[in-house]
Amino acid sequence: SAQKMGFQPDNAFGMVDTDQSGSISKSEFADLYVRMDVDADGQVNATEFVMGFMQTGMSRDGSLYIFFRIDANQNSVIDDSERDQTFASFDANKDNEIDLNEFSAAMSDVQTELAALKAGEPKVEAMFDEVDADNSGDLTEEEMKGLVAAMDNNPADTLVSEQEFKDYWMSKTGTDETRTVMLFGYLDADDDGYFGNDFEQKGLFMGTDYNQDGVVSKQEFKDTLFSFYANIQNTLDAIQSTADAVVGYFF
Repeated sequence: SAQKMGFQPDNAFGMVDTDQSGSISKSEFADLYVRMDVDADGQVNATEFVMGFMQTGMSRDGSLYIFFRIDANQNSVIDDSERDQTFASFDANKDNEIDLNEFSAAMSDVQTELAALKAGEPKVEAMFDEVDADNSGDLTEEEMKGLVAAMDNNPADTLVSEQEFKDYWMSKTGTDETRTVMLFGYLDADDDGYFGNDFEQKGLFMGTDYNQDGVVSKQEFKDTLFSFYANIQNTLDAIQSTADAVVGYFF
């Protein structure tokens, strides 16, 4: 029912503010994670988080993106320190409580990020379809290598330079240059300035095929991009907060 309504910050806020005091305490925030932790192993995995967060009316993809944003160390679970970090980032005036305005502001930022990703989604799906040579709806490891071939303007080297990646990715997806360069940094696993050697291609394929069935579905492809973009946003936020702290110190 909430799903049909779409995400409503005040409804979501009310689900966490269990004593209805008008602000979320640290313990109420912690209780949310306890409720999400279905298998009670002391940490919240992606499935648990998505199932829990979708109850606020947030979409499945939106919930997964928020999970990736909170999972700062990228180990596929949210632990206590990541939970506390998230609380601190919501608590703008640092009074150890989150009021509705603070909650709404933080969620509004995330919704803006999500809207940009969603706007680019048809382009990402079209890119997937281009390399899905047999139109099966899944990419084999061989088909996924077609991405490198599509990006590589100099087939003699069978590798993709940062410039080649930028030309391809920015025109195909409309992603801005800063994020495109950072995404290239993730793909260039050995930091040699090129993407596409066997090690990097195998790593990308295995990381994207997260249910380990030997093919990459369109959903896995999009989810993996969501995780990359969430990590990039975390990095950009950290750079911004460092810059703000420096400015605050001097001025």
